[in-house]
Amino acid sequence: MNRILHEQTLPFAILQKNTLINWGILGALILVFMLSATSSFATCYGNVNDGGEIGSDQTICSATSITLTNEDLPSGGYGDLEYLWLSNTTEPNVSGADSYFSTSPTYSTGNLTETTWFRRCSRRNGCSSWNYGESNWVKITVGNAEFEHVDGVDESDCDANDGKIITDPFINQGTELPYSVEYTY
Repeated sequence: MNRILHEQTLPFAILQKNTLINWGILGALILVFMLSATSSFATCYGNVNDGGEIGSDQTICSATSITLTNEDLPSGGYGDLEYLWLSNTTEPNVSGADSYFSTSPTYSTGNLTETTWFRRCSRRNGCSSWNYGESNWVKITVGNAEFEHVDGVDESDCDANDGKIITDPFINQGTELPYSVEYTY
């Protein structure tokens, strides 16, 4: 004997008490699965498990911008990558770091006036955690002006203290500034 349940024909044995409870549990599990499939958690199909690597430590002039380069892309998981760049002027630590969202594996720092550490964090689109997508820290040291050239000129050649000292300031990477400094005595 067959009975109809939700427009399907099922054998009578399925309609026994214990079997109906099992069908109820299965129905609840299917409902939970269908609801979770619409949540943002379900769209994370495996996150990044290696954050890759960004470019190396550098020394730059004050008020200079650089682009941090990608050495190795993050890997693991599926989907588009999202990036969060961290910067810290105190130490290479996430505590107290500023953060900047990006869609690029490289990052332009803007003009730096103090030594700063940078790190790239990555995750797959739809995933909520940045935990496994952290790159190495890179230290960008900001240098100050140094004087590489100093000349003393005695104007009258009579040791009359009427000369001048001329200095041509260069930045520590050898970039010449567009001026010189003269001290007259």
